[in-house]
Amino acid sequence: MSALRNWRHEKFAQEISAGTDGEQAYAIVGFKPHRANWRRLMRRPNVAARIEELQQTREAEARAARVPADHVLEQFNRCGVELLADFFERDAAGILRTRDLRAVPVEVSIALLRSLREALGILNGSP
Repeated sequence: MSALRNWRHEKFAQEISAGTDGEQAYAIVGFKPHRANWRRLMRRPNVAARIEELQQTREAEARAARVPADHVLEQFNRCGVELLADFFERDAAGILRTRDLRAVPVEVSIALLRSLREALGILNGSP
C-alpha cells in the first residue's frame, strides 16, 4: 500500500503510527475536534490498513537499527556474499563502521539500492 490519497488521512495515519493519541492526531491534521469522529476515521479500512503498514515499517526499522554491522556481514557471508565487507571499515577503536561512499555518483547509488531491493525481495521500500 502506498500513501493515502487524502493528505489528512495520511497524516492522521502517520501520527497514530508514531504513537500520538487519536483525538490529538485528529486535531493535528486540521479536523475540528470531536470525540467520536477520530474513532470512525481509524476504523475506515484504508486508514486502518495504512496505520498497520506504518506501524510494521516502524517496527522493522527499529529492529534493523539494533542489528550490529558484524552480524550483517556474518549473515551475508552465509549467503555467499563476501565482498560486502568492502563497504565497511574499522575505526581506531576497532568499531565497524560504514565507509564514506559519498564519492560514488548518485545514479550509481540509486541503481545499487534498486538492485538490492529486488534481490532482497523488498517491495516499495518496505520490509
